[in-house]
This record gives sequence, structure tokens and C-alpha cells, in this order.
Amino acid sequence: VHDLGLPGTSKSEVLQGQYAKLVLPAATSDYLDAIVTHVESWTTVHVQLPQAYLLLSRLQKQLQQTYDNSKSLSNPISGSAGIMKYDLQSECYRVLIIKRIDPTLILIRFVDFGFTDVAAKELIHSIPKSLTDVPAQAFPIRMELKHGIAGSMSLSDFRKYLTNAQVIIQLGNQIMNDSFTGSIYITDEKNRWHWIDEAIQSEIPIKKYLNICCRKIN
Repeated sequence: VHDLGLPGTSKSEVLQGQYAKLVLPAATSDYLDAIVTHVESWTTVHVQLPQAYLLLSRLQKQLQQTYDNSKSLSNPISGSAGIMKYDLQSECYRVLIIKRIDPTLILIRFVDFGFTDVAAKELIHSIPKSLTDVPAQAFPIRMELKHGIAGSMSLSDFRKYLTNAQVIIQLGNQIMNDSFTGSIYITDEKNRWHWIDEAIQSEIPIKKYLNICCRKIN
């Protein structure tokens, strides 16, 4: 659930399942600094506010301790929350249950980064309210583009180009498919801004944020 432009403020809200609302310091036409954490498609990206990295770093120890001392979720339903750990990684991730797709597998979203995956039910543990009171840190943006970019490079290269990029978002005036709309600008290595489609067409090197915490290894 997204609220664009709270009455009497220059803020917006994002609500994901059981997690607390994330308040964005921007309303329609306002500019917002963000970091791209996941490129879902040619038109939709997931972003974090710049301070999310430090918050998630502080949460990691508590997530690990909770996971190690909790049991698998019982009868998970759409919109419920949990914690997941990958077998080969020590990091734990907060997840949102999208749906149970068969007796043992669950479609989940990693709410602090935006990507989705299918996981065995036994790998998803219960999460206390103290950890759902911290808002989900990633939210989707459906890009408003001056020119189409699909086909200008491969989708794989597009993901590499934008992931971890420092971007500036001008929020649009509508919400589409549970995503804010917005124009995205990127900054180059000399701190000059560019429309994202123009940057791609000109192959402009862009500034990356190197401290994204707990990223899933694809």
C-alpha cells in the first residue's frame, strides 16, 4: 500500500504487509535521493533511502540471533513476515510472504532489497514484532522515461549498470501496480546529473554506492 503526498506534508508512505510504514521525505514532484538495490524490469526498479545501509547493518546481529533461536513459520499466509537465511551465507534477511505455491515452497520478497525468490518453507522462521516495527527499507519505482530503453543493451547489462547506483527520483503523481511513478536521474563520477535514458544511450559512467548491506548473491 502506497500513499502519495500525505495531507499537509511533503511526505509519502509505503506499507508492506506486517511491516511498519516507511515514510519518504517527498511528495508529488519532489526530489528524493536513493540507492538502486534491485532492477526488476526495464521499467521498474527497487530503491532504498541512503540511510538504510546503516540501519540494516545494525539489525543484522539481532536478525541472526532471532533466526538461530526460532522455529519455521507455521501456516504462512500472504502479507505475513519472516526471517530467512541462505545455506551458504551467514546473513539473515527480512522477508514478506507473497504466497504459498505448493506444499513446501513459498514465494517471498526480500523487503529491504526488493527482489523475490522461491524458498523452502522450513528456511523461513518467525519474526518478532520488534523487527517488524522497523519499516521495510526497499520500495519500487516505475520509471517515467523520455525515451524507451528496452533493447538499448541487454537486460543483464542494464541490471549491472543500475544496481547500487546513486539516483535522484522526482516522484510522479500516480501509483501503478503498487509502485510509485517517477523520473530517475543519475549522477556521473563528476557529480553531474543526467536523465537515466540519456545516460544509458551515451554510456556515461555513473556513481555507485559500495556499502549495500546483506545483498543476495545471485
